[in-house]
Amino acid sequence: MKELKEYYKKWKTRLQIILVPIWLLLSLAFFELNELIAKYIGVLATNQIQIITQDNALIFNLILEILLDMIAPAAIVFGVYSFALKYVNEKGWKKKYPEYDISGAWKDTTYYTQYLDKSGLSSINTKHSELSPVIIEQTCDKIKIKDSVGEGFKWYSLLCDWNGSNLDILYAVEYYASLQDKGYPEKRYGFESMCIDTKKQQPKERPSKMVGKFWHCCSADGKPVYMGDVVYERDIAE
Repeated sequence: MKELKEYYKKWKTRLQIILVPIWLLLSLAFFELNELIAKYIGVLATNQIQIITQDNALIFNLILEILLDMIAPAAIVFGVYSFALKYVNEKGWKKKYPEYDISGAWKDTTYYTQYLDKSGLSSINTKHSELSPVIIEQTCDKIKIKDSVGEGFKWYSLLCDWNGSNLDILYAVEYYASLQDKGYPEKRYGFESMCIDTKKQQPKERPSKMVGKFWHCCSADGKPVYMGDVVYERDIAE
């Protein structure tokens, strides 16, 4: 979503501004260290004992110069940069924008309200609560539903779109052999559209409830076979 992407972009620029002078200082420090070691190697090379030859001293100093003057400062700065960006992308934004944080485990309760078959649309009334949680993985620029394993099936997101108040999920369901033996297909697709329950949402607080609709599963002609209501709930203290 826009706010999180802007937050990540801002920190990316900020880190570059901070780390460039640090890289220059490190390069200077390693240059001085290299000069000190080179002088020591030169002393050894001209010593009467001839511990090392002049040629070997030059080769060793060249390798040392490449390592200390070029590779080491860049490697340190790049490591800090990568670690800091990873933290910002995965955790840092949650302190700034807790109201957008829907990552983690949710309890999924599904209410099947309608069924479409050859005879047309029929009303049903079935409630299904998942024992396994729906786990949402979220960063500044990506969001997805991890594999959620149910009783004889698993479902996961193919595409997710989150704008801060609405979560749209295009998902796949894979049925295991135990359900396929009862007439279930090997795989079907569906769509969920969820929104934050504003009655449960406090300013600058992680969302604790989402409600929405589902259309599951798509048949060959694209029409939904099942449809109904979905509720996601979680304990925000976890």
